[in-house]
Amino acid sequence: MTGRALFFQRMFHYWRYQWKVFRTIIDWTVALYIVLPASAFVVYQYAEWLNGKGLLDGAAGVLGWDWLYVFSVLLLCTGFIHTFLLEADHVFLVHAKHLMQQLKRYALLYSMFLSFIKWGVLAVLLFPLWRQYGDCTFSAYSGMFCCLFGFHTAILAVHRQRKNSRQTFGNQTSGWLKVIVMMAGAFFMIRFAAEWYWLWPAGCILFICSVLVTWKEADSLSAFEEEVLEENKRKLSFAASVLMLSHDVQLPNVKNKGRSKPFFYPGSKHIFSKRSAYTAWKELFFKVLIRNGGYLRQLYLLTAAFTALILVLPLLLKPAALILCMLVSRYAASLLFDRITDKPVLSGIKRESDDYFRARNSALTLIQVICSAWCLIAAILSALYM
Repeated sequence: MTGRALFFQRMFHYWRYQWKVFRTIIDWTVALYIVLPASAFVVYQYAEWLNGKGLLDGAAGVLGWDWLYVFSVLLLCTGFIHTFLLEADHVFLVHAKHLMQQLKRYALLYSMFLSFIKWGVLAVLLFPLWRQYGDCTFSAYSGMFCCLFGFHTAILAVHRQRKNSRQTFGNQTSGWLKVIVMMAGAFFMIRFAAEWYWLWPAGCILFICSVLVTWKEADSLSAFEEEVLEENKRKLSFAASVLMLSHDVQLPNVKNKGRSKPFFYPGSKHIFSKRSAYTAWKELFFKVLIRNGGYLRQLYLLTAAFTALILVLPLLLKPAALILCMLVSRYAASLLFDRITDKPVLSGIKRESDDYFRARNSALTLIQVICSAWCLIAAILSALYM
């Protein structure tokens, strides 16, 4: 078996699994009454945009293009680089490391192709709005998305290095600083240099450098366990996004037994000095929350989405977005609290007691205040400077 044949086999199994998850969610009734009408509505609206009309055509003229910059910066942080490695490869392919290296290289090219398709689709979808409200040439418009694609691949390469490196504070801080600097550079170039025609070469140079860096790392198998763990999480990411609002159904927790303790582990040992049934439920919730990256990521994405929404909305609609953020953040925190405290891990403490509901309301209020305060700061800054 060659590395190319192994790659296509793994890719086929990956998408077959995602298709099975999709078929489980979308049955014929959902497809008939929701998916098909929604698809027809999207096609109809896009045709209206091409004709200079449509549902959001007037809103695009009022909002301008500031929302595109915020959305692009958020979109830079999405995506990942596949490896298609399995845990059994460490045993069965131990004497054929060249197959794993070829598999990772093909997976790298596949991931870059997916990133190119994503930014290409976004450019096509926004083309009617740009043609009517944009103030730059077509070369600058296409160069803008080429530059965003280059920054996106560079951020993916940095994230890959950060995850595969040792889990030390210096390595993690350095990786995040590189991401922040590249996001700031992308925002500057797109916001203030949209007319510069060197956006094309800048995007191409960033893409080539990121491919060379990740291509060189494909030869190394020192972070095999971390890559297998990340691949398992990516395989379950679509199913997790569907089941995150469910109280009863949960995905299996993908664990890495050799992973180091989180940064907040020492600080979470003594959250409460006084012990009671009330503080026990709160301590359980916050300890699990700060040690589980998946739960924190859900709250982070929710807050980031509302932050972006508040930044691009007009001044009169910002209060409504703040109120919606308060309601949704409390609801999302209630789902996490019920999921974490679902199992009877605290012996002798009843879940239906008054202490449980007091602890639940207190924890939800704290999460709600943090998310709302952040969005309020974003609303004030956007009202003053945008």
